[in-house]
Amino acid sequence: MPSVHIILPSLSTGGAEKVALLLAQEFKANGYLVHFVIRQGKDGGYTEEVVKHFQLTDLKAPRVRHFPAKLYQFYRHEEHPDIILTNLWPLTSTSVFVLRLAGVKSKIACIEHGSLRYQVSKKSRWHHWILRNSLKWSMRFTDKMIGVSDGLKEELSELSGYKGAKLIHIPNPIELPAPNQFLTGNIQQTLTNLTDHTFLFVGRLKRVKNVPLLLEAFQKVLQKAKAELIIAGDGAERAQLEGLANQLQISSHVHFLGFVDACTPLYQHADTFVLSSDSEGFGNVLVEALMMGCTVVSTDCPYGPQEILDRGQFGYLSPVGDAEGLAEAMLQAMDAPIDSAKAKARGLSYAPPAIFKQYQQALS
Repeated sequence: MPSVHIILPSLSTGGAEKVALLLAQEFKANGYLVHFVIRQGKDGGYTEEVVKHFQLTDLKAPRVRHFPAKLYQFYRHEEHPDIILTNLWPLTSTSVFVLRLAGVKSKIACIEHGSLRYQVSKKSRWHHWILRNSLKWSMRFTDKMIGVSDGLKEELSELSGYKGAKLIHIPNPIELPAPNQFLTGNIQQTLTNLTDHTFLFVGRLKRVKNVPLLLEAFQKVLQKAKAELIIAGDGAERAQLEGLANQLQISSHVHFLGFVDACTPLYQHADTFVLSSDSEGFGNVLVEALMMGCTVVSTDCPYGPQEILDRGQFGYLSPVGDAEGLAEAMLQAMDAPIDSAKAKARGLSYAPPAIFKQYQQALS
């Protein structure tokens, strides 16, 4: 039986981890034995689902510096798979070096899910030097380097100086909407009470998502129209964002739900989905919203939204960091929503079986 290993930092509930899980399901459905290898496991996240359906090895490397030795020891004794998918720099570059040093002959693909330039933007010159040179060396030893958007692929080319056939673009697979999902009583009651035009944000509450921009834009929308805003997600910035909503005097129209595992009912209830990010590797939630027929508004951030929305053919794009521009796009979406059937067709083009075929072709 062919086999594939998927290397990740952890199994937290992030976009890269969700993509890895969807790919694992497709590999298994196509006859592969799937084995997850993580740097350090934590309770929660996708751990329970992975343990239920796949093999899992936790290297128990508490810090990044402990990872190379743990990975080397594991592959010196483990039977080598046909394919290894390693995710998220610097884990990608580290994995490639260690795997080849350990004599692993498997086909290796390094998958990058977000802008590495943005990741080191506030770091020292030393970090920039490490990034560029680690990517150059990775290109020598990996079989494929995959950017999940075309813009990210171009960034990887610029950073590494590589322009050959090893560097490719394969978009993320997005899970098809699950029928018959149910929300907890409190959340369902919140939705039931919302009768005005409803905007929805889904994602981690962290700096790169720039939710403060969304709140500022929503304040401007409320000056011209009746609307509600649902924020589904959790993170370190939640308390700060709740404080900002109070400061902007919009808290009665902003509903913080925390992390919601089953988002299908949220998309079904929402009129417009909004993403306010400064940077995205792809923008999985945009495709999820499209699959449910939502009109989508997004900042035109690197990378993903412009590609997914085809430069505005399937949704509204606004300048990054511009609250006035985002508010105007939200108002336009209220006045002229995108045709639901058109949105759904665009979203379904990213279904997991179609994306798996691209991986299979790239690594055959």
